[in-house]
Amino acid sequence: QHLVEFTQRERDVLASLAKGLSDKDVAEETGMSRFTVATHLRQIRMKTGLSSRLEMALFAIGVLLPESIRRHPCPSIPPHSSWLRASFITEA
Repeated sequence: QHLVEFTQRERDVLASLAKGLSDKDVAEETGMSRFTVATHLRQIRMKTGLSSRLEMALFAIGVLLPESIRRHPCPSIPPHSSWLRASFITEA
């Protein structure tokens, strides 16, 4: 089983990616610099093995959204993607 631990700021970046925001918009929404956003994106890529913004956004949707919403996913999200089926933990 695959467990990944995210910092609060990484979760903030993931949540912004799930909204489809650009790095500039993520920076504005979170109060981070664009450099800091890029650093968090690199850390998320390293922790998850995901390679694209789209993969990270879909990952964020699959992990961060409430279970009731995930039960009715958008048809464009592959329901059996291995990176969406993995179990994940976050820091308290």
